[in-house]
Amino acid sequence: MKINTKNGYALLFAVLTATLVLGVAVFILGVSKKQFALSVASRESMYSLYAADSGIECAVAAYKNGDLATSTGGVLTSAKIQCAGTSYQTPATTYWSQGSLSGWDDLPAKPWQSSSINMGLNGGTCADVVVTRGYIKGKSAIEIVSRGYNYCIPSGSPTQFTPQASSRTVERAFSLTYK
Repeated sequence: MKINTKNGYALLFAVLTATLVLGVAVFILGVSKKQFALSVASRESMYSLYAADSGIECAVAAYKNGDLATSTGGVLTSAKIQCAGTSYQTPATTYWSQGSLSGWDDLPAKPWQSSSINMGLNGGTCADVVVTRGYIKGKSAIEIVSRGYNYCIPSGSPTQFTPQASSRTVERAFSLTYK
């Protein structure tokens, strides 16, 4: 009687090949998932960046048109910004005669003021534009900071939006100072 010692090699080879193919497939799937997540994050970051850019562009246009109104003495009394066919008005101007805003003079004779304008933009994005007027090293200055968000929800009036509290919400900002 002859014993066949070559039985089972084909089965072992098939199992090893299947394991190798499955391992490569799992690796490719993992890389694809990471690339998809990175592309989504990049897209959302781009939406936020464009929202911040829109906010600062509209604020600069308002500044050049004189819509960031001042009264005598350079005190910021109101701010109105036209953006994408909608007019945005500051809800209130906050005044500080002395404060802790870094880099700004806090002398009682030279107060600085800050106003915030929240703008709802296209595609569910929004921008929060903060206009600060005061004195830096004794010279009149105005600073415009625009923070753009990719996911926003309506709050209050039809033109008011706030960033949605989500792990997918991305914030990007631009700052511009005129001295």
